[in-house]
Amino acid sequence: MAKAKFAYYFSAYRAKDSSAFDSMKSLAKALGKHGSFDAVFRYRYRTEPSLPGVNRTYLYQNLRKLSEAEVSDIERKYLPPYNLIRIMTQVSRNRYPDVSNLPDDYIMAQIADAWVRFFKEKKPDLFICGLMDDYAGIIGMEVARSMNMRTVLLFFGGLYSCQYMLADNNFLPIFYRDFTDRQIAEAYKHARDGIVNREILNPQQKETFDAMNNLASAWNFVWMVRNFFSSVKGYYFDIPPVERKMWMSPFELTRRQVRYFVRPPIMQFIFSKRPQEGEKYVFFPLHFQDDAALIGAVPFVSQVEIIEELAKVMPHGMKLYVKPHPHWKCADMTLSDAQRMNHLSNVVLLRPEINAKDLIRNCEAVVMINSSVGYEALVMKKKIFSLGNFFPPDIIPRLSQPRDLAKCWGTAPDWKKVERYIGLHYLHGIIADKEKYAWGKLDEGLSEAFADAIWQHYNKVKQKKS
Repeated sequence: MAKAKFAYYFSAYRAKDSSAFDSMKSLAKALGKHGSFDAVFRYRYRTEPSLPGVNRTYLYQNLRKLSEAEVSDIERKYLPPYNLIRIMTQVSRNRYPDVSNLPDDYIMAQIADAWVRFFKEKKPDLFICGLMDDYAGIIGMEVARSMNMRTVLLFFGGLYSCQYMLADNNFLPIFYRDFTDRQIAEAYKHARDGIVNREILNPQQKETFDAMNNLASAWNFVWMVRNFFSSVKGYYFDIPPVERKMWMSPFELTRRQVRYFVRPPIMQFIFSKRPQEGEKYVFFPLHFQDDAALIGAVPFVSQVEIIEELAKVMPHGMKLYVKPHPHWKCADMTLSDAQRMNHLSNVVLLRPEINAKDLIRNCEAVVMINSSVGYEALVMKKKIFSLGNFFPPDIIPRLSQPRDLAKCWGTAPDWKKVERYIGLHYLHGIIADKEKYAWGKLDEGLSEAFADAIWQHYNKVKQKKS
């Protein structure tokens, strides 16, 4: 059987030691059985292990001088507007609206140009990456999209905790295996029972973030101080100067972490309500503000503005229930934004510990952006609408703007399609060890599972083409 050419983007902004490369090494070894492997880095790291059988490309060693006309031409041919890319990362959210301290158009054009030349030279059959919020990765994905380069995302998330999926560069799941209707129907029943019966879908993630954001923990103070000095070394000594506009400084990171510690105790006085028996409501789950599922996938959204607009189109006698993300408990939300929502008369700000499943079970409809709440609403056969792009529009109807809820209120998903979608999702989930999943690490077994899935997908695409 013909071998494939794989390219994999390594997204860490710095590698403290060779163990940071373990995930990439295990994936390279697993994929090496099916073809050649190119690893794409932004620049050379101070510590790089030997990578037998792996070809290396360093984007920043291939940055060319560009004319003003070339900068414009690259944007027109290969990218969304530079201004849009500029607000698609955590660092941009932290600094915005002062974009002067973010990468300029010229730097972005140079990175895009390096990606174009890499894809033209190497001609990989599959470009592999994750859902990222760093500029080089975002630009690489957009260039791959514009060049019709088949892209596979190793995607955090499935129906349950500790699942990965393969997704395409539209962030939609790839179903690369064939099953009978009976197998899919049985899988749907298993998925439905598991989703409905489990109290929360991601308990390991909740435990991790509860521990990290606990202000009373002495260890967290020690951890923050240690990370500060580690970040000073990485930011000022390990990474090249061009990267300093692309990441948060040690001082910015520390300010953000302090805010994450302080805000939840304050927010509990604003997000303090409980559901009222017999009250009709639409449920909106708050998303983590800095999640790549928002800023990388749907950078235009403002959750506060969405809630303000939804409040205007609530049907008569209907409340809008807003519940914080269970992991973050509004650590990522400003007090002024919370107060804006609190002043809306038909919006109810709920306590973070309220069970989301109970809210879904008793609601009139769910409106979300990109959330695992979507799976719960689907298996409970609830009316649901999305303002994001992580679910196919024929599975969850998409609203182009919040006010569309009024005219779409009478629509509902095709439940037969939904059952098939959930069943296929269940059958394509790749299960990880809970500790490794929480920190995004690939071990040998997980890499083998990914390599097998990627290879099956690659061959499925070849069959369709022929």
